[in-house]
Amino acid sequence: MELSFEDLRESNEFLRAVLDNLDVAVLLADENFCIQQFNDNFLKLFRTPAADLCGKRFGGATGCAHAIMENRPCGQTAQCDSCAVRKSLAQTLLENRPVDGLPLERIFYLDGSPVQKYLRISTRNVSFQGRKMVMLLLYDVTDLTLQKMELVEKQRALDLDLSAAARIQESLLPPPCRAIGSAPVAWKFDPCTQVGGDIFNVAFPTEEHAVLYMLDVAGHGVSAALVTVAVSQFLHGIYGGVMGGGAPARPRDVVNSLEKAFPFERFDSFFSIVYGVVDLSRRTLTCSVAGHPPPLLLQPDGVIRSFATHGPVVGLGTGIPFQDAEIALSPGEKIILYTDGVVENRDVQGTSFGRDRLVAELSGQADKSVWDLAESLAASHKAHLGGAPPDDDVSLLIFGLPH
Repeated sequence: MELSFEDLRESNEFLRAVLDNLDVAVLLADENFCIQQFNDNFLKLFRTPAADLCGKRFGGATGCAHAIMENRPCGQTAQCDSCAVRKSLAQTLLENRPVDGLPLERIFYLDGSPVQKYLRISTRNVSFQGRKMVMLLLYDVTDLTLQKMELVEKQRALDLDLSAAARIQESLLPPPCRAIGSAPVAWKFDPCTQVGGDIFNVAFPTEEHAVLYMLDVAGHGVSAALVTVAVSQFLHGIYGGVMGGGAPARPRDVVNSLEKAFPFERFDSFFSIVYGVVDLSRRTLTCSVAGHPPPLLLQPDGVIRSFATHGPVVGLGTGIPFQDAEIALSPGEKIILYTDGVVENRDVQGTSFGRDRLVAELSGQADKSVWDLAESLAASHKAHLGGAPPDDDVSLLIFGLPH
């Protein structure tokens, strides 16, 4: 005897075989929203015995918390009118509009204990033995949702830690005031992540001397920030040790000390640095540059001078001693330190801000105060990026020599 597919469609055994091989919980409900068929996954999902399941509504069959807590049958609780399951069944059965992936978050009493479930609901109209029914498919996404919630919480905790680290890093920068000691100082710091690999500072270890430095650790994020903090504390111990005493250590000696204290094999990192000592009485700048953009010197007439000394980055163990050089300063001259992020960050077209643009901006605004100049440069840099995210941290420090 030939068996047609139409015959199979009307077979309970065939329908059962199809339902039990679906990897979702499935039930068929009639026009009264009463269960007529279900698969094994439905029983497993709600730990429900198959006996007497047919004819019950969803809430009564699954241990819905609303029905249990109010001690009322499904369809008569205070929450039934807003029930996502009931609305989905009605929409599909009465309006012939299927539902796809509607979220359902609810407590079900399984084996007498409340269990939070996160489900996704889909519905389809079906016809069985001449009756109009609706198929409800329940996708259990509880484990996935709980994992996502755990990841979100971990990310929130990480963000809090990063915010705390950013505050610590910012506390190591110069104080946000308009003058330090006898000289005006302005700065801008814009890390491309919450914590950055740049750090800088200005200090007056004696009345006649100012120490200024800026460093840029390779990489970004937490590991780079930890190195910046370590180097900053190391430097503070050097220039802080001469408070009220003699002249600060020579820049070349400081950078050579850094080379010994921060080898690559210990910190798995390297950094560039510019370290300078300003003698205010002699009006000189002695500076050592290790793999860093050299300082720019802006004279009151707009002429730009650049420091010629340079050396390799700190931490690579080249064995080449770092040197320094001295240059005479003019009254009112400004010393500009910056990291390569200022000149190398690119706009949406891939064009970098560039050193030539930086020099032109400085030269044309020599008459501005250090604070107005810092604000103007930061605004120009931001405008150039045009909304493109910076690839590197941006640090700018401007030290004004007294007139």
